[in-house]
Amino acid sequence: MKMILTTLCILLTFTACAQESKSKNDVQVLTWGGKAAAGSYAPKGTLEVKNIASEIEGSTIKALKVIIDMKSLSQENERLTKHLKEKDFFHVKKYPEATFELTNPFIVGTDSIFSGMMTIKNKTQKELIPITVLIQDRMLSITFNHTMNRIDYGITYNSPSVFEKIKENAITDEITLKGTLSIQIE
Repeated sequence: MKMILTTLCILLTFTACAQESKSKNDVQVLTWGGKAAAGSYAPKGTLEVKNIASEIEGSTIKALKVIIDMKSLSQENERLTKHLKEKDFFHVKKYPEATFELTNPFIVGTDSIFSGMMTIKNKTQKELIPITVLIQDRMLSITFNHTMNRIDYGITYNSPSVFEKIKENAITDEITLKGTLSIQIE
């Protein structure tokens, strides 16, 4: 049970990326993580990026939308994977995608922050995501390791902040999403 809750928290973190670009990219994989509120149980898994759409002009990212395929949510424990895909967590039959969309143009430099809107389970929140950007051989790489609050996206299962008396099987509200997005520059 702790593993299921932890996995869900992790999934929420990386689920909210959207896309809108002129170039098509190969399937890219992100890593999610969650954690039990007590103890060291911290499941991790993967999600696939369904699509990335971007508009890049010179050294400015004018638009970026990342779409995550929530049906691709995976973890080594099949039972946990199944539970994370159900209504308690991400309800992937009803909400098969999560998106992140950049809200302000971004001038490529070194380390910085993306400001954008993340949507998970049809709930949209502003997220400030620390990133590192690298341009090499006509390829733009955006690396991130972001922590977000699953409660903001309506994922309250075994949350100690929602269910204050819950002791056993509580899952932290924070989930992480990390990875590198690679975009071919035309």
